[in-house]
Amino acid sequence: MAALALRRSGLSGGLDLLNIQPEEPPPTVAPADSWSTTTLETLPEDALASVLAQLGSSVDQLVVACVSSSLCDAVSRSWARDALLLSSDPHLATDQLLLQLTLGRLARGLVRELDIAGCDLLTKSAVTRAAMAQRTIQRLNGTNVGVGSWTPEQLLRVIAALDDLRVLTADCRSLGASSPLLRLLAHPAVRLRKLVLHKPESGAALEPAADDLVSLTAALKRKPPGGGDAPVASLREVDLGQSGGGLRGAFEFVAALLAGEECRVQKLALSGVRSASVEALAALGAALDGNRHLEQLSLGCNFISAEGCRALAAAVASHPALRSLSLEHNPIQDSGAAALSAALCGRGSRLTSLSLPFTGAKDGACRALADALAAGAPLASLDLGGNLVTAGGGAAPPAA
Repeated sequence: MAALALRRSGLSGGLDLLNIQPEEPPPTVAPADSWSTTTLETLPEDALASVLAQLGSSVDQLVVACVSSSLCDAVSRSWARDALLLSSDPHLATDQLLLQLTLGRLARGLVRELDIAGCDLLTKSAVTRAAMAQRTIQRLNGTNVGVGSWTPEQLLRVIAALDDLRVLTADCRSLGASSPLLRLLAHPAVRLRKLVLHKPESGAALEPAADDLVSLTAALKRKPPGGGDAPVASLREVDLGQSGGGLRGAFEFVAALLAGEECRVQKLALSGVRSASVEALAALGAALDGNRHLEQLSLGCNFISAEGCRALAAAVASHPALRSLSLEHNPIQDSGAAALSAALCGRGSRLTSLSLPFTGAKDGACRALADALAAGAPLASLDLGGNLVTAGGGAAPPAA
């Protein structure tokens, strides 16, 4: 193909005739396989070791191992461990790399530990194929892999592929307390970090007890027969964000989950319950009294009343770890918001974020919040949007 060059005349300011010049041919480069086989395959072991020493991470070495069998052998010799740790460079961890290593380059049975936490480019089907190829994996960290959480069915397939599995760490999403979820929790190797419960679609056939969380509570609290911690001990996040209204006993489940020293959940969300009873909120408050680990609590859109808010206020205000509370779109009214704000006074509260939009709060709540701030409440973020707050009432908390 020819290249066109335009040259401006120095005298007339116009354009000279187009000079048509042949484009320079691209430089000739030897095919990648030719130099990889003829050069890399003939390098001595000390030279290959020197090449690997220049790489910045073990994942870089694994990428290089896919180039040639000699480099793969060099990587295998340089390994002082039997762990495949792709989480150190998640942007390099692709399905192609994982499958090339586990199905081809690395010897079957070599990998005993696989860490792919945070590798969002991987797919769960590729991880399952890798597990079937390296059946001797004993420890697998699969949290935050790919798009969305694992389903119980997907995790059960991985477990079935691994003969010597001792620890499986993952996040999981389930349609209620389904039978696959209960079977998954019964496996002694399972360590769920995050549990998301979805409401089954309207009209979907529910299996028995799928929308009843009593069985799920028992499964989470039950210790394995051989000893060790119950499944609830590994949980750090529980999300019933949009499913509470479709699952029976959602508030009772949350209260039972948080009760006891073994629970270390740090983030909990529950919304969609059509009418949260005062008794259920009092039970939740009692569970919070004995809890030491919860940091974020979101209870939006649960029709919590002013009386229900008062039942919860003292436990929330005195919690030693709670940093964030969200009660948006609950009709707690001005009296409920004021009671919650007043409870923050003089109780050593650590709450730094309080969200009360569209709750019916008025100037009374603002005055109570101002008193709490004056008494030393550490609130740094406050949301009162969508409420009947006047300009004078809204000025009270900032003034404090």
